[in-house]
Amino acid sequence: MIPLLGLQKEKDFLQSPPRDNIRNPYLIKTITVKVNSSSMISYKGNQYSVPPKYMNRTLQLQVYDNQIHIYSNTDLVTIHSLSSKRLNYLEEHYTQIAKMTLPFDDEEIQRIAKENLNKIGELFHLLMGLLS
Repeated sequence: MIPLLGLQKEKDFLQSPPRDNIRNPYLIKTITVKVNSSSMISYKGNQYSVPPKYMNRTLQLQVYDNQIHIYSNTDLVTIHSLSSKRLNYLEEHYTQIAKMTLPFDDEEIQRIAKENLNKIGELFHLLMGLLS
């Protein structure tokens, strides 16, 4: 069938798109963010880690399903769960940063990273307790 003839035939059965107030909650907004020199991006006052190779670069961020999806062009860089914590490191990002700055072997860096991330978490919970 010729497409134009098919369109004319089906035109009467087509419905208009839903109103904006129905469509808008399903739209996924893309936000441009800059990675700082600590390999972190900011979203709503909290910081989230990305691999250090993206330091000082601009990335795109999308939030859906209570997760932050961070992209470089169309490549997915990382996913974080939305959090109320000020600093949100993924362990692999933290260890990659440590490898760049610390003169230790991989096993020692893994141990140091776990200790430091635990201390960061404990400090956050302590501060939140003092503020509430």
